[in-house]
Amino acid sequence: MKKDTFKLTTTELANEVGISRSYLYKKAKKIGLELNGRYTKEDLKSLKTGTGSRKKSVSKSVSSNEKRHTKETLKGDTFSITEKDLRNQISDLQKQIATQNEQLKIKDEQIKMANQLADQSQKLQASLQSKIVKKQKLLTTHKKNFWSRMFGKQK
Repeated sequence: MKKDTFKLTTTELANEVGISRSYLYKKAKKIGLELNGRYTKEDLKSLKTGTGSRKKSVSKSVSSNEKRHTKETLKGDTFSITEKDLRNQISDLQKQIATQNEQLKIKDEQIKMANQLADQSQKLQASLQSKIVKKQKLLTTHKKNFWSRMFGKQK
C-alpha cells in the first residue's frame, strides 16, 4: 500500500469526510470516484470540497434596474438568473399554454364534428336499411300480372 493511499470502508470514508453514506454515494458518482476501499488524499480532498457549506444561500444585488439572484448549489457551483430572464421564461410558458389551449379547442371541435358525422351516418344507414327491407317485401309479395288481374279470382 502506498503512503498516500488509505484503506477505508464506505462508512469510515463517510465519517472521515463528514457526510452521510447516501450523500457519499451521490457525491462519488458525480465526481467519478469508484468506491473500492482504497482512496488517495486527492480523493478525500475532492469529496470534502463543497461539503462544508451544504446549505443553499441566496444573495441579492441590484444593478441597473435588474435584480440578480445568485444561488450556491450542493456542488459549490454558482449560477445567476436575472429577473428579466425569469419573466421571459414565464411569458414563453404562458404562450405555450395559450397555444396548447387553442389546439385543445380545435381538437374539441374536430371531435364534435366527428361525432355529428358518425350520428348522421348511423341515421342514414338506418333509413337505407329500412328502405331495403321495404323493397324486399315488395319484391317478395306475389304480384299479379295483367291477365290474372283481369280474369283471375276476385277476393
